[in-house]
Amino acid sequence: MNTDYNNLLKSPLWLAKREEVLERDGYKCRFCGQQTNLQVHHRQYHIFAKTKDKKLPWNYENKYMITLCEKCHTEGHSRYKVPIFEI
Repeated sequence: MNTDYNNLLKSPLWLAKREEVLERDGYKCRFCGQQTNLQVHHRQYHIFAKTKDKKLPWNYENKYMITLCEKCHTEGHSRYKVPIFEI
């Protein structure tokens, strides 16, 4: 993960969106049920067709995000590439 993206994840806007997703998912990993070391994963990324700018992480609908524990999140990224769509 690059430094710019890490900085975006410190934003109050992201922290609020993250909390929404965690609450929706009952504060547990949707794969293994663990309740610690939780992260919110984007199921897909969006890039604006005209500008090629990436959509900000908090501007996604919640349906494009899922709560995962750190282990499941890391395993998922090692097995699968997150799809990127132009919008």
